[in-house]
Amino acid sequence: MKKLPRTPMRPEKESDAEIEIWQPTWKCFCCHDSGIVVSHLAAMIIEGFDFKRDKLPRCQNPGCNSGCHWDSDNITHCVDYRLTPGICQELDATEREAWRETLLMQHRNLKARLNQLKEQEQKLTQKMKMPGTCDRTANDNREAAIRHEEIKNADPNKLVSAAHKFLGDDYWEGGSS
Repeated sequence: MKKLPRTPMRPEKESDAEIEIWQPTWKCFCCHDSGIVVSHLAAMIIEGFDFKRDKLPRCQNPGCNSGCHWDSDNITHCVDYRLTPGICQELDATEREAWRETLLMQHRNLKARLNQLKEQEQKLTQKMKMPGTCDRTANDNREAAIRHEEIKNADPNKLVSAAHKFLGDDYWEGGSS
């Protein structure tokens, strides 16, 4: 029997998932698939445009059919049909470019933030270091690992007698046995 692949509830939390900056899912950037030109774009074309008081500019972008929903006889009095397909194409291109710039800016900001966090981590690591210690070399790390293994595998009785010999009688008399 053929097995189905996993479908995680939160795929973005999986270890191999790339962090993705949100991108719009609409096809038409002129109207965001609503059929009505986005207000800030309409204000670029219609002088003094007021979304609350003016007729709603219908999207005429050739690749977008969302404006058709606004062509009903009982609501055409609310719709502004003056924007041409060419104007809507220009608005679409303008909005797409704005999104590209936004994504680049977000990417730069995330990269800068990541660098800041790395610097903070390095400063914190330096601050938390024990006084008088220095960075270990690869040889120092290898030597420490060897010592660690030796101690881990040592006979406990020999460790106690070595500690007693090193620390002296004063330590053992204080109740630390």
